[in-house]
Amino acid sequence: MKNNHKSGGPLGFLKQEYYQSWANYHVKFLNAYAEHNISFWAISTGNEPMSGIIGLPIPAVGWIAFTQKQWVQNNLGPAIRKSAHSKIKLLALDGQRYLLPSYIEIMFESKKVKDYIDGIAVHWYGDNISPSFSLTFTHEQFPEKPILATEASIGVYQKQKVSLGNWERGERYVHSIIQLISSIVIEVCKALKMALRDQVKIPATSGKKCRFI
Repeated sequence: MKNNHKSGGPLGFLKQEYYQSWANYHVKFLNAYAEHNISFWAISTGNEPMSGIIGLPIPAVGWIAFTQKQWVQNNLGPAIRKSAHSKIKLLALDGQRYLLPSYIEIMFESKKVKDYIDGIAVHWYGDNISPSFSLTFTHEQFPEKPILATEASIGVYQKQKVSLGNWERGERYVHSIIQLISSIVIEVCKALKMALRDQVKIPATSGKKCRFI
């Protein structure tokens, strides 16, 4: 299905003739879980689109913003919305914040894609080279799209995977959480509302400016 014939990268892009098959797979995935009475609140447009390009040692499909825009517009978006899972949330990017806001700007050049996408998912890898105000810039352009932090892990590339009581690792998590809350507090509240489906009252944040540290 990919031009490099590998599960990962480098330069592992999905062949265009398989765009619809890949979209259909997502629906079949949801159908299989539904048969066991397991439902999903949201799925993303794909984990870390850059990982399949730069060649990290993980299974990954490489996307640039333009090709993913085409796939969501013509394949994934219609397939999900026409399925029994039409109300599921679609989260874009699901990758590093150094791609913001340009990646989302390109995807949202398509009104259809912007309508299909319910929120933006970000990971924390590369935060040391990417200022947190990229989140603020993204929010200011697309305030109706909540930004969710969807992945952060330590020890992936270290020899010692688990290090109990490691304060250095703990401090990294705390710093990241403070940055996220300070930068996208409005989105956090919106995300809670989305997840809880307005079943509980969330404090209003209207008029509260996004901040970064």
